[in-house]
Amino acid sequence: MPKIHLEIWGSGPEKEELEKIIQQEDAEDYIFLKGSLDNKSMKKRLSEAQLHLLTSKNEGLPMVLFESQLGQTPSICYDIDYGPDAIIINRVNGDLIAANDTKYLAMRLEDLFKDDEQGILRHYAFNTRATIDKYNESSIWLLWKNLMEQTFKHENYNY
Repeated sequence: MPKIHLEIWGSGPEKEELEKIIQQEDAEDYIFLKGSLDNKSMKKRLSEAQLHLLTSKNEGLPMVLFESQLGQTPSICYDIDYGPDAIIINRVNGDLIAANDTKYLAMRLEDLFKDDEQGILRHYAFNTRATIDKYNESSIWLLWKNLMEQTFKHENYNY
């Protein structure tokens, strides 16, 4: 699709292999290996993107999902353990896709970008606000406060 270009950020041992694949597929005009950036520059770049794609098969709590949501950039990511489903609400502020389902991933990307007005992506971007509100500092402190109150309540309970 002519509207889509892919930027791959970061570094790793697969760089040469990726360069070969890009060259073999004659994809130099729309797939770019960008390397690494400092944190501030990366957050700025994320906020300029239309979509963030995370295809990790293992993650802790993927902070990059929060960072993209802060920049009002929706994410598509694999629905793996520990994090993505706490941040991404499927079809509300992004998409959760079964790990390694590359056919569905490709189909979903095509669906999102063939819409000339990109209404779904704009809808997702608008809904990133709910994620930020859910995890803002006062919300987290309230959760900790409630946890501490419940802990002390149970500590003083006679068994």
